[in-house]
Amino acid sequence: MTHSIGYVRKSKSEQFQPSVELSLRTDTSNPNHHLWNNNGTWFACYTLCEPGCSGFRRRVSLKTHSVSEARIRRDNLFAFQKGGAK
Repeated sequence: MTHSIGYVRKSKSEQFQPSVELSLRTDTSNPNHHLWNNNGTWFACYTLCEPGCSGFRRRVSLKTHSVSEARIRRDNLFAFQKGGAK
């Protein structure tokens, strides 16, 4: 499942490029998919894909120690990046 996230990157000669896409593969059997616990703090981990099959991974702190709150914040982060902020 791939979603456009809009104006993310900027080159020296151009304005922001709308060419980066959020790449999500969701494992419905794992409610903690895309979550990573680093010393008690939860992070969302995901990949942004650029044209030409290049991409880069992102880890964003969800600033919580609660896994249930981390799931909510992850879902809101992805909804925001897909253009449907909650």
